[in-house]
Amino acid sequence: MYLIFTALGYLAIEETGNVKSYKSLSFEEAIEENSKLEKGEFTETLKLFVNRVHKKTELKTVDDKIFNVLVKNKYKAKLVEEPKIIIFLQKKAKEYLIKEKKLSEEEYYNLLRSFSTEITKIRIKEEQQRRDKIIIQIIEGIDELNKTINILVGRLVEWYGLYFPELYNILKDNERFVDLIIKEPNRFNINEEILTKLGYSEKVSEKIIEASIKSAGADFDEKDLNAIRNFAEKIKHLYEENRRLEKYLDELMKEIAPNLESIAGATIGARLIAKSGGLKELANLPASTIQVLGAEKALFKHLKYGTKPPKHGILFQHPLVHSAPKWQRGKIARLLANKISIAARADYFSQKDIRDILRRDIDKRVEMIKKLYAEPPKIKKKKKT
Repeated sequence: MYLIFTALGYLAIEETGNVKSYKSLSFEEAIEENSKLEKGEFTETLKLFVNRVHKKTELKTVDDKIFNVLVKNKYKAKLVEEPKIIIFLQKKAKEYLIKEKKLSEEEYYNLLRSFSTEITKIRIKEEQQRRDKIIIQIIEGIDELNKTINILVGRLVEWYGLYFPELYNILKDNERFVDLIIKEPNRFNINEEILTKLGYSEKVSEKIIEASIKSAGADFDEKDLNAIRNFAEKIKHLYEENRRLEKYLDELMKEIAPNLESIAGATIGARLIAKSGGLKELANLPASTIQVLGAEKALFKHLKYGTKPPKHGILFQHPLVHSAPKWQRGKIARLLANKISIAARADYFSQKDIRDILRRDIDKRVEMIKKLYAEPPKIKKKKKT
């Protein structure tokens, strides 16, 4: 017995092509039924229909949604994928439904087309409503914003460097450089009071004041300095927007992927989600793949040219990996990848809070790695031939 789901309801078709049973559904009911089946729900309609035709024999279906639901609910079922059988069943279903519903062939195909279109619209809407897609857009927005800020700060350094070239070399901090220009672009007006308000130490303040007096920069008039200050203010707005996005990302990660956020951090967790294509996709990745996400170029070189395989990708940014000695980084990255895989699955499939368990286990195992591999491995010397 073959179970078929169509835009007009369920059919049970015998191998001879005879329709044994039919459960009629309206167009709207069929749309709702399909949505439930795609989510793996054993609907009351399907349950009643299966129990009506089921006689302790193996049920067959060409629909993987029905097959998955039946197997999940302990029914003996088989998924048929042979094209000849599928075409045969579709033909018999069409003949029966056209006759039963008194439809023309054109009306029947128009109905199927409308059904497929409506299902596609629902799938697109559900995909767009996935909150993890917002995370991807935010982290990519932050990265693009950072690139823009770095380009603009580079331009500001070059521009203001014509007037006060020594300043950036003293500060070596992009945002503090921007803040000082906004506060007082005229090097002759920079004093200890201004620098103290901006949080500079006495030693750095002395260096800046001394450099402003002895500067080899060109003379700028007030109009030139105002133009530079306005440009610096625009960059400052971008810094503030970047912080707002980072705060929003942090809140969103705690809402959508709290387990992942607790062990990877909001930024790294978001980058892993973005790189894999979504939280669901990340949850389905093996730990070995998660470990090298972001190191695709190095992995490709390893596969093609036999270079050393990468030990970490995005995970290199994690404080536990970044701060560790080189010979420990691969082991810590592997540990984190395993825990991230577990965290992502918990966040997506069960929404169970396992943050404390994961953090305790990571801390314990990192300490173990540090003790076991406290010294760098000895490099074996090649014997001379």
